[in-house]
Amino acid sequence: MEVATDLLAPVAQHLARRYQPALFVLSQADEDCPAAADLLTFCLKILRAGSYPLLVVSTTVPAEHPPATTAPPLPLPQPKPQPTLHLT
Repeated sequence: MEVATDLLAPVAQHLARRYQPALFVLSQADEDCPAAADLLTFCLKILRAGSYPLLVVSTTVPAEHPPATTAPPLPLPQPKPQPTLHLT
């Protein structure tokens, strides 16, 4: 994982070549910070133009659609005991 706070076209291209296949993850901009919204819009344009895989993560979750992490844990199968060999 690599974090870039100032994504420019050459940086996006370098990261995509370095970590193929790359998945770029962007958070949504803080509504109280117009500069962050402008940067996010610019980054989205760069990533869309380069046809890079992109995941935009919401900073909040609506109450009617809680995240899966609040659900009970999924039961995982228990590993089968391995036979042991005793030498005497």
